[in-house]
Amino acid sequence: ALQRSPDQVRLEAMNERSRALYKRAKNLLGSQPSLNASGRTDQWQSNEGVREYQLGVDLPLWRFGERSAGRDLAEKSAEWVSAEWNDIRLQMSGTVRELIWDYALAENAVESAASALEMAQKTESDMTRRVKLGELSRRDLLLAQQQTLQREEELSAALAEREHTLMRYEVIAGSKRMPGKWREKKSTIDEITDGHPSLYTLSKDVDRARSEVTLLRKQRGEPVTLGVTGYHSRGESNPDYNDSVELTVGIPFGPKSYRDVRLAELQQTVADAEARLLTRRRLLIADLREAEHGLHRIEEALVIAEKSRRLSEEQLRMAQTAFKVGENNLFALLLVQNKTVQARRQYREYRIKLQRAIARYNQAVGVLL
Repeated sequence: ALQRSPDQVRLEAMNERSRALYKRAKNLLGSQPSLNASGRTDQWQSNEGVREYQLGVDLPLWRFGERSAGRDLAEKSAEWVSAEWNDIRLQMSGTVRELIWDYALAENAVESAASALEMAQKTESDMTRRVKLGELSRRDLLLAQQQTLQREEELSAALAEREHTLMRYEVIAGSKRMPGKWREKKSTIDEITDGHPSLYTLSKDVDRARSEVTLLRKQRGEPVTLGVTGYHSRGESNPDYNDSVELTVGIPFGPKSYRDVRLAELQQTVADAEARLLTRRRLLIADLREAEHGLHRIEEALVIAEKSRRLSEEQLRMAQTAFKVGENNLFALLLVQNKTVQARRQYREYRIKLQRAIARYNQAVGVLL
């Protein structure tokens, strides 16, 4: 499923930026050097023989602390990318978890419908035999046949829903092959920690944004440049050329307002990242509380559903016995059968929902698949 995630392209772009930052921090120069060349002559004016040619290079230098700040930004960016990958894994885990248990519920609906159909067919077969013997009227047989048709329709609908659920899973996972007996153990984590993949990712984003601010402060505008220029020249009426070398240092200066706009933008980015981190923490705490409550509610409902199933099974046995000896009519038997089918299905549903609730709890505390 991860290989099919649309976030792959975004992560690759983030990785590329991180590698580019590393390469820049490893350079000996603070920026790209520039080459300059020029020539001067009085050939078209006084023509007294003045010639001058110069070739130079300007080397941008790192300011104090700028290179280490750039290296720190590269490291923070790489950590952010790695954390982002885990966060995407967690999100994909949540999607796959929901699809797996949706399929399990759909499979349970098919099994319940098949069991109900089998029960209806047995009842219809018994009705057919007893009508032939003259023990029951044809009206009872028609009622049993109608019940069988209804069960067949329910099974057909359940099969279609199971296929739809499997198709949704295939879109995400790339295969219709479902896990076998999928079960998760409830995590021992009982609170939202800083190691939660979502929080860890956002905290690394905050660190990265702060590193960008630090780097900009160290840069203090345009870089200092060291210029090395070589001259090849001759003066008036002097046929001999002289060679010389010139060293220059360029130090940018001026009001900080040229840098303040960009600095303010980066500080706004830091504030936005910190706000996202705080908001996500609150949402995750709310999700955890909801998952805890849902798990507790399903545990209670499962106990009740099990008791209801046992009572329904006992009532069905009594109703079948009463129908055989003529104490009950077919309508009463079918009513009890319907209640039993519903109780069985509900009990199995709650067992599956309990596993889904455990999966949702694990998802809330950040457990990866």
